[in-house]
Amino acid sequence: MGRPKLPEPMETISVRLSAAMVREIDTYLADMKLEAPFLMLNRADAIRQLLAIGINFETGKSD
Repeated sequence: MGRPKLPEPMETISVRLSAAMVREIDTYLADMKLEAPFLMLNRADAIRQLLAIGINFETGKSD
């Protein structure tokens, strides 16, 4: 049994981040895990969430 199909295709990208920024992402991830302990969250989930928040803020969109 594989992963469920996503609603849209996803691309993989690579970025270079400072150690300080990675620590901030990991701190955010830890907070996410406390809020939803039943989910298997990882660093990629935290990065996607942070990007979505930033993009929505910059474009004036809200969820």
